[in-house]
Amino acid sequence: MSEETAGHDRSLTPRSDIDPKLRWNLSVVYPDESAWEADKAALLAEIPRLGRFRGRLDDPGRLREALDAVMAVHQRLERLGHYAARLRDEDLAASAGAAMTDQVTRLGAELQAATAYFDPEVLAITEDRLRAWMADPRFGDYDR
Repeated sequence: MSEETAGHDRSLTPRSDIDPKLRWNLSVVYPDESAWEADKAALLAEIPRLGRFRGRLDDPGRLREALDAVMAVHQRLERLGHYAARLRDEDLAASAGAAMTDQVTRLGAELQAATAYFDPEVLAITEDRLRAWMADPRFGDYDR
């Protein structure tokens, strides 16, 4: 089969030849790859710090603090992942985006390992106690 089907060239246009207005603007996520690398390094340093809540989720103030910290790390990981995946999707032949996506996957595994204590500790809190805590306005973001 030829590259031209029904009069259409099926080859891919090099990304550099595509009008910038028609490309993803990844700078709204990170200004450049060095900013992505800096955030990744900061997140890598933050993940082990989540262990400071291990064995301490039996207090509503600490639980809220832990929820906020874990959610903030998850949000940063999502941002890193979004940037890496879009960069990878821009040019599947380039290895940078794929490598960055793999790094985010590894960070996700590290985050899961670092917070493996979280669910069992929350499940150990009695339902009545947890419901009372959730009635506190401090937990309004987590009432669903």
